[in-house]
Amino acid sequence: MLRWASRVANYDESVGRPQRQKHRCLNLVQRRSLLSLTTDLAKVWSAPTTSWTERKDLLELLIADVALTRHETGITVQIRWLTNQVETVQRPLLIRSMIPTPDIIVERIRSLFSTHTDQEIADILNQEGLTTSHGNHFSGDIVEGTRLRNGICKRPAAHR
Repeated sequence: MLRWASRVANYDESVGRPQRQKHRCLNLVQRRSLLSLTTDLAKVWSAPTTSWTERKDLLELLIADVALTRHETGITVQIRWLTNQVETVQRPLLIRSMIPTPDIIVERIRSLFSTHTDQEIADILNQEGLTTSHGNHFSGDIVEGTRLRNGICKRPAAHR
Protein backbone atom coordinates (compact mmCIF):
# COMPACT_ATOMS: atom_id res chain seq x y z
CA MET A 1 0.00 0.00 0.00
CA LEU A 2 2.85 2.41 0.77
CA ARG A 3 4.38 1.81 -2.65
CA TRP A 4 1.07 2.73 -4.32
CA ALA A 5 0.66 5.81 -2.11
CA SER A 6 4.12 7.08 -3.03
CA ARG A 7 3.29 6.69 -6.72
CA VAL A 8 0.09 8.67 -6.24
CA ALA A 9 1.99 11.38 -4.36
CA ASN A 10 4.41 11.70 -7.30
CA TYR A 11 1.64 11.90 -9.89
CA ASP A 12 1.30 15.28 -11.61
CA GLU A 13 -2.42 15.86 -12.18
CA SER A 14 -1.82 18.84 -14.49
CA VAL A 15 -0.07 16.83 -17.20
CA GLY A 16 -1.46 13.39 -16.42
CA ARG A 17 1.80 11.58 -15.85
CA PRO A 18 4.23 10.81 -13.03
CA GLN A 19 6.46 13.68 -11.95
CA ARG A 20 10.15 13.38 -12.62
CA GLN A 21 12.27 13.25 -9.52
CA LYS A 22 13.90 16.54 -8.69
CA HIS A 23 17.62 16.73 -9.42
CA ARG A 24 19.80 16.82 -6.35
CA CYS A 25 22.19 19.70 -5.85
CA LEU A 26 25.77 18.71 -6.49
CA ASN A 27 28.77 20.12 -4.70
CA LEU A 28 31.73 21.38 -6.72
CA VAL A 29 33.69 18.11 -6.54
CA GLN A 30 30.65 16.06 -7.63
CA ARG A 31 29.91 18.48 -10.46
CA ARG A 32 33.49 18.29 -11.77
CA SER A 33 33.45 14.50 -11.49
CA LEU A 34 30.18 14.34 -13.42
CA LEU A 35 31.47 16.73 -16.10
CA SER A 36 34.61 14.62 -16.56
CA LEU A 37 32.36 11.62 -17.21
CA THR A 38 30.89 13.39 -20.24
CA THR A 39 34.26 13.34 -21.96
CA ASP A 40 34.74 9.68 -21.06
CA LEU A 41 31.19 8.51 -21.78
CA ALA A 42 32.21 6.11 -24.56
CA LYS A 43 34.91 4.67 -22.33
CA VAL A 44 32.51 4.25 -19.40
CA TRP A 45 29.82 2.74 -21.67
CA SER A 46 32.11 0.12 -23.20
CA ALA A 47 34.01 -0.73 -20.01
CA PRO A 48 33.59 -4.40 -19.08
CA THR A 49 32.89 -3.29 -15.50
CA THR A 50 29.82 -1.27 -16.57
CA SER A 51 26.68 -3.36 -16.13
CA TRP A 52 23.60 -3.13 -18.33
CA THR A 53 21.72 -1.65 -15.39
CA GLU A 54 24.31 1.13 -15.14
CA ARG A 55 24.10 1.74 -18.90
CA LYS A 56 20.33 2.02 -18.59
CA ASP A 57 20.78 4.48 -15.72
CA LEU A 58 23.16 6.55 -17.85
CA LEU A 59 20.63 6.74 -20.66
CA GLU A 60 17.92 7.71 -18.20
CA LEU A 61 20.09 10.66 -17.15
CA LEU A 62 20.69 11.76 -20.74
CA ILE A 63 17.38 11.18 -22.55
CA ALA A 64 14.39 13.50 -22.07
CA ASP A 65 11.95 11.38 -24.09
CA VAL A 66 11.58 8.97 -27.01
CA ALA A 67 8.85 8.98 -29.67
CA LEU A 68 8.14 5.93 -31.85
CA THR A 69 6.06 6.33 -34.99
CA ARG A 70 5.08 3.25 -36.95
CA HIS A 71 4.82 3.48 -40.74
CA GLU A 72 3.84 0.84 -43.27
CA THR A 73 7.44 -0.23 -43.87
CA GLY A 74 9.21 0.78 -40.69
CA ILE A 75 9.45 2.75 -37.48
CA THR A 76 10.74 6.27 -36.92
CA VAL A 77 12.57 6.63 -33.61
CA GLN A 78 13.05 10.16 -32.30
CA ILE A 79 15.21 10.63 -29.22
CA ARG A 80 15.14 14.02 -27.51
CA TRP A 81 18.20 14.42 -25.32
CA LEU A 82 18.19 16.62 -22.22
CA THR A 83 20.08 19.20 -24.29
CA ASN A 84 16.91 19.39 -26.48
CA GLN A 85 18.85 18.01 -29.44
CA VAL A 86 16.69 15.53 -31.39
CA GLU A 87 18.11 12.48 -33.09
CA THR A 88 15.93 10.70 -35.66
CA VAL A 89 16.53 7.17 -36.88
CA GLN A 90 14.52 5.05 -39.33
CA ARG A 91 14.31 1.32 -38.65
CA PRO A 92 12.61 -1.37 -40.76
CA LEU A 93 9.87 -3.44 -39.19
CA LEU A 94 11.30 -6.64 -37.82
CA ILE A 95 9.99 -9.75 -39.48
CA ARG A 96 9.87 -12.61 -37.05
CA SER A 97 10.67 -15.31 -39.57
CA MET A 98 12.36 -14.50 -42.84
CA ILE A 99 12.19 -18.18 -43.82
CA PRO A 100 8.69 -19.11 -45.05
CA THR A 101 7.02 -22.22 -43.71
CA PRO A 102 7.27 -24.99 -46.33
CA ASP A 103 4.02 -25.61 -48.22
CA ILE A 104 3.96 -29.26 -47.15
CA ILE A 105 3.76 -28.24 -43.47
CA VAL A 106 1.12 -25.57 -44.15
CA GLU A 107 -0.98 -28.11 -46.00
CA ARG A 108 -0.50 -30.69 -43.23
CA ILE A 109 -1.70 -28.12 -40.66
CA ARG A 110 -4.64 -27.26 -42.93
CA SER A 111 -5.64 -30.93 -43.18
CA LEU A 112 -5.41 -31.49 -39.40
CA PHE A 113 -7.06 -28.25 -38.29
CA SER A 114 -10.64 -29.35 -38.87
CA THR A 115 -10.38 -32.09 -36.25
CA HIS A 116 -7.48 -31.16 -33.94
CA THR A 117 -6.41 -28.36 -31.60
CA ASP A 118 -3.20 -26.42 -32.23
CA GLN A 119 -1.40 -28.38 -29.50
CA GLU A 120 -2.60 -31.70 -30.93
CA ILE A 121 -1.38 -30.63 -34.38
CA ALA A 122 1.99 -29.69 -32.87
CA ASP A 123 2.26 -33.11 -31.23
CA ILE A 124 1.39 -34.86 -34.52
CA LEU A 125 3.92 -32.81 -36.51
CA ASN A 126 6.62 -33.53 -33.92
CA GLN A 127 5.77 -37.27 -33.96
CA GLU A 128 6.10 -37.21 -37.76
CA GLY A 129 9.59 -35.77 -37.37
CA LEU A 130 8.72 -32.41 -38.93
CA THR A 131 10.35 -29.24 -37.64
CA THR A 132 9.80 -25.50 -38.03
CA SER A 133 11.67 -23.57 -40.72
CA HIS A 134 14.24 -22.82 -38.00
CA GLY A 135 14.65 -26.52 -37.17
CA ASN A 136 12.75 -26.36 -33.86
CA HIS A 137 9.98 -28.58 -32.52
CA PHE A 138 6.42 -27.37 -32.95
CA SER A 139 4.36 -25.98 -30.07
CA GLY A 140 0.71 -25.02 -29.98
CA ASP A 141 1.68 -21.35 -30.25
CA ILE A 142 3.86 -21.96 -33.29
CA VAL A 143 1.08 -23.89 -35.01
CA GLU A 144 -1.39 -21.10 -34.22
CA GLY A 145 0.96 -18.44 -35.63
CA THR A 146 1.58 -20.50 -38.77
CA ARG A 147 -2.16 -21.01 -39.24
CA LEU A 148 -2.96 -17.32 -38.88
CA ARG A 149 -0.13 -16.21 -41.22
CA ASN A 150 -1.42 -18.65 -43.82
CA GLY A 151 -5.12 -17.82 -43.55
CA ILE A 152 -6.14 -21.01 -41.77
CA CYS A 153 -8.35 -19.42 -39.17
CA LYS A 154 -11.83 -20.90 -39.32
CA ARG A 155 -12.94 -24.40 -38.51
CA PRO A 156 -15.67 -26.00 -40.58
CA ALA A 157 -19.12 -25.34 -39.04
CA ALA A 158 -19.55 -28.98 -37.93
CA HIS A 159 -16.42 -28.76 -35.67
CA ARG A 160 -16.94 -25.44 -33.86
